[in-house]
Amino acid sequence: VGLVGRIVAPIARARGNIVDLRQDVLHGLFTFHMVVDLTESQLDHVAFKSILADISEETGLKISSDTYVPAPRSPDKQNILVILIGKDKPGIIANSAEMLGKYNANIEFAQTIGREGVFVMELLTDVSHASIPVENLKRAIQKNMEALNIKTIFQDEHVFIKRKRILLFNIASSFIT
Repeated sequence: VGLVGRIVAPIARARGNIVDLRQDVLHGLFTFHMVVDLTESQLDHVAFKSILADISEETGLKISSDTYVPAPRSPDKQNILVILIGKDKPGIIANSAEMLGKYNANIEFAQTIGREGVFVMELLTDVSHASIPVENLKRAIQKNMEALNIKTIFQDEHVFIKRKRILLFNIASSFIT
């Protein structure tokens, strides 16, 4: 409790602006990624690393940093949200990631949950440079996932506004045993 505050407070006091942050606890493992803009700060990268070293010593976390130069977002970017749902088994993530790479579709964000034998994964995928038409890519993904008994849902528009979904299972006849 309070770990995120102990990380971000010293950065804020140094006038570092956290412009992107992702934090999660994966099976008890705390993970934290952030992009910090030092434009309004008096800190250079060396001084910022010193603050991070102090945070690391205080919290016991392993912290690393690197210089980041943001790239402007391409106006041609086309994202789709690929949602995979089914019974959890080894190889689903590798299979889907390899397939998207094969067709030059870039995974920009992935979130996976596998609990009690149920598998759900969201892949925010940039398809603007896909080597095949998007409709063909969707069919290829769907066919590939059907072979693994995984259902596939695609959201083409408003990918950052997740549509509300409800999943209903008939325990006696669904993939959940």
